[in-house]
Amino acid sequence: MRLFVAILIAGLACGCAAKVPDYPTVGKPTKKPNCPDYSDTLPGFYGGDGSSEDQAVEMVGLEYSSYRWIEERYPGAEVTFQELVISPTTKRRFDVMTFRTTDGQVIKAWFWISGGIGCR
Repeated sequence: MRLFVAILIAGLACGCAAKVPDYPTVGKPTKKPNCPDYSDTLPGFYGGDGSSEDQAVEMVGLEYSSYRWIEERYPGAEVTFQELVISPTTKRRFDVMTFRTTDGQVIKAWFWISGGIGCR
């Protein structure tokens, strides 16, 4: 009976081991979930439409920011709230921006915060 319990506990422990899932990126994936290698990637906006974590915008290059993305797609929009969200499953960091368009529409957009000092 003890052997059965020991095998059961060992099997559960192995099955519960957390693995950081793969993440889509225009850069080359690395072992760090927020640190793709952008050495062969041109600056710009990549990824989804910003409507959710799964559709987050990936920004490459210092001149490509969430504020620029909003201004280019929604000229005259006003950012009303900004928050940092860390995904519990992927450990990816997101800048989530809430803004109001000139016609009064309130939109929330997700931007993946990748790279930076933490990648060194």
